[in-house]
Amino acid sequence: MLLGIVLLIFRIGEGSIQFINEPNYWSLIKIAEHYSVTNGAKKNSLSDLARNKFKTKDIRFKFAMIFWSIGTLAFSIILVTSEIVPQIVGWLGIISSILVGFGTGIKLLKPKFKGEVIGGLSAILFEVIIGGYLLFSSLI
Repeated sequence: MLLGIVLLIFRIGEGSIQFINEPNYWSLIKIAEHYSVTNGAKKNSLSDLARNKFKTKDIRFKFAMIFWSIGTLAFSIILVTSEIVPQIVGWLGIISSILVGFGTGIKLLKPKFKGEVIGGLSAILFEVIIGGYLLFSSLI
C-alpha cells in the first residue's frame, strides 16, 4: 500500500510539473514570431528572454524526471513483488528508474554530464515493453 501511495504522489507530482511547464513552450512561439520581425537590441533582448525560458524549462523538466524515477521505482517494485508481469520487466523498470534518477541528479550538479542518455533509453525501453505486454498479454 505504501508503494502505491508513493507511486501516486510522485507520478502526479511529475505530471503537475510538466503541466505547469507547458506555457513556457507556447510562449517561445510568440518570442520567435517577434524575433523574426525585429532587429537590433530588441532582437538580443528576445534572444535572452528565450534562453532564460529554456533554462527554466530544463530545470523543471529535470525535477519532473526525478519525480518520474521515484514513482517508477515504486511501480516497478510492485511489479516485481506481485508477479503481474514477468519479473524481468519489473527489474528493467527498477534499473531504468535508478539510472534516470541518478543521471538526472548528476546532470543538475554537473550540467555537462551526458550519462543520463542511458537512463532515458532504458526508460523508453521499459515503457514500451510494459505497455506492449499489458496491451497484448490478454491476446496471448
